[in-house]
Amino acid sequence: MARLNIRDSTLKKLFALSGNQCAFDGCTQAVVNEQGDLIAEVCHIETASEGGQTLAED
Repeated sequence: MARLNIRDSTLKKLFALSGNQCAFDGCTQAVVNEQGDLIAEVCHIETASEGGQTLAED
């Protein structure tokens, strides 16, 4: 199954909720540059499809 493109509405919500900052501890990289271009990698916290790979539990 092919992955769906990320909707603009989702990217706008990510920008707003993230404060335009990467989620990795200690990283201060912006998610969107001054021109409004997405310059970050976006990943799923949960699988995008049933049976997909999940994060290993501690």
